[in-house]
This record gives sequence, C-alpha cells and structure tokens, in this order.
Amino acid sequence: MTYPVGPAPDDSWELGTVSTPQGYNESSVKSLIRGKNLPPWQNAQGNLHAEFISAKLVNGEIVRLDNRIDEIILGTERAFLYTYSESDVWDKHPAAYKVVVDVFSGATGGQRGTSGAGGAGGFGGGWSRKEFTGTALADLPNQVAVTIGAGTSGNSPDEAAESSFGTFVTSYGATTDNYGEGNRTYKLRGGTGGLNGSRGSAGSDGPFASGGSGGGTTAGTSQGGHGFSVNVGQVGPGSAGGGGGTYVSGIFYVGGHGGHGGWPSAPGGGGGAGGGGVGNGGNGAGGAVFVTVYVSDEFGIPPSTPVNLTVSNLTASSVRISWDPAVDDVMVKNYVLLLDGTRYAVVTGQFHDFVGLTPATTYTVQVQAVDLGDNASELSTPLQFTTLV
Repeated sequence: MTYPVGPAPDDSWELGTVSTPQGYNESSVKSLIRGKNLPPWQNAQGNLHAEFISAKLVNGEIVRLDNRIDEIILGTERAFLYTYSESDVWDKHPAAYKVVVDVFSGATGGQRGTSGAGGAGGFGGGWSRKEFTGTALADLPNQVAVTIGAGTSGNSPDEAAESSFGTFVTSYGATTDNYGEGNRTYKLRGGTGGLNGSRGSAGSDGPFASGGSGGGTTAGTSQGGHGFSVNVGQVGPGSAGGGGGTYVSGIFYVGGHGGHGGWPSAPGGGGGAGGGGVGNGGNGAGGAVFVTVYVSDEFGIPPSTPVNLTVSNLTASSVRISWDPAVDDVMVKNYVLLLDGTRYAVVTGQFHDFVGLTPATTYTVQVQAVDLGDNASELSTPLQFTTLV
C-alpha cells in the first residue's frame, strides 16, 4: 500500500510523517510491528530461561519433601533411608546392625535491602552426624522422636529452630549473623542483594552453581532466583540475592527480592537495593533428618511367595510377566524367574520381558523371591501363556 498524503484518519496509526510519504506493503508493516514487540518478548523469554530452565538441577527434578522410607544400596550393603522433612517418630528396624543419623537445623532468611545497598544473605543451619553400632545401637529405644527445625522468613530478626533425633543428636539453628551449630561443617551463605544505580546490578550467586540466578538488571521488579535442591540425603543450595533497582531519568525503581533457600537448611538471599523501594530477603529453608539403617538378615525366615502373575505385551516372540512384590522380615533382594522349569533370569523389579520365544508355543513361568540372607520363597503358582502366531 502507499502512504497517503494529508492528515491520517482519526484513531489511525501513522507510519512515517505526513510531510514525508513512504511506501509500505504488508510485509514491511509486519516487520515494523514485529520489531516493536519482539525485543520485550525475547527479554521475557530470556529471563524465564535464566531463572529456571538453565538452572543446573540434579537429574532435572526437585527433591521430594515428604517423610518416607527408601530401600537403597550403598556399595555392596543394603539399607533403608528414612527421610524426614516434618517432625515424626522413627521406628527401629529389628535387623539393623548400623544406624547413621544426619540432623540439619533451620536456616535464616536474607535481609531487606536499603536505598543504597543490597541486603545481606542469610546463614545455613547446623549439621550434626552420629553413628550407632554395637552397644550404642542396642541402647537406642525402639522409637525415637524426630523434630524438624523451621527456617525463618526473609527480613526476620529471629533465630532459626533446632532439629533433633531424640536426645541423641541435635543441631542448632542459624542466626541473622552466624551459621547454625553442629559437629560437622555445613556453612552456606545466601547471596547479597544487588546495588541500585544507573543500571541495577544482579545479586550475587548462591553457594553452589545450581543456586538461583541473580535478580534483574533492568527495572528491579524482577526477582532473585530461588535456590534449588539436590538428591535426598545431600545438601541443597542456598539462594541468590535480589537484583538492584534501576535509576533512569529521575525514576527510582524497586529492588528485586532475594530468592528462597533450597531444602534442606539453605539460607535466603538478600533483597536488592532501590531508590523507589527495596527488595525483601528470601526465606530460609527448614531443616531435615536423615536416618540410614544398614540391615543384615540372620533370622533365616524366607520371604512370601510371589502372587498375581500377569501376562501383558504378548507377541509371537516375547511377553511381559509382572507380579506383586513379595514381603520379607528384612528385605527382598531379588526374584528368580523360571521358564518351563529352567532358570531364565534374576531381577530386582516386579516385572520382566521374556524374549526370543517361539511363535504359537505354550510356555510356563514361575517366580521365586530371595531375601537379603539368601532365603528363598516357595515357587509361585505356575502361569501359562501361548505366544501369537
């Protein structure tokens, strides 16, 4: 289209000026519109990626924050890992020969920024560890109360709470100016908030590379990154500080907020500075208790017989057989699979794919559970299936 000479109609968008007619077509108009709107959109996408997608998460996921018991293998030893994110009661396992307890206390939040300086980051909680074997293990009661200490919110002047495993292991909460106390070293510090200036600076990184990114470097309304956590049984990272507010043409922007500390026991980041308002400090994370129970099987009691064998994914040459997990007084180690009475495989899960079978042939499968002491269950009820033609 051609730019018209003369004043533009009311409510129209003038491209160029009335005194300087310009030629436009559909493509050039689209280019103008795109050029005007794309940079802000790209900035928004960049902020999102910097905050979340590019963060170095371990295995790409956040740790579960629930009380639970996991069966694990440590080297050649089998153990149960009891994870507590909330206060609860630990039950002593009858087959335990070693128990290792790790207790993390609460962390403090970061502090609010000022008009001229970023707020200080919080402090990580304390960490204590104790191992129980022999007489010490025998003296542990069958139940022990587990107490989880809370972290403090951003800007709070309070001390974070202690965590404990009964009266046997305790770690103490962080304060606004020092780390929590324990018998092991665990010193994490939240990032400091960014400064206010002609261009607001990002808050400093958290203690680990996988901590949250710094706050925005333009208008300080963007926020410091949250800390991310790593696998259960390992410590999580602290948080970055909030970005400082930008000062442009007499306008004072607000400093960004500090990110929250990652679980467990990581500190919050400090708030960013800002002439028009300051960023708040991020929250300090609560503590945790991890109880690792190493077990042995000396009782000679076999596991239950596997039941409910099921056929699925049947083809001319393969089939999947699944079954309900067996139950043992200590721990099931694996399952032995028999095909037509011959040992076919040993697996740790509750299903297996049989391959290389002959079409239009009837087979018989049985499953046997074996526990940690190599005690074997009875063979399951035979299951027959016929492969497809």
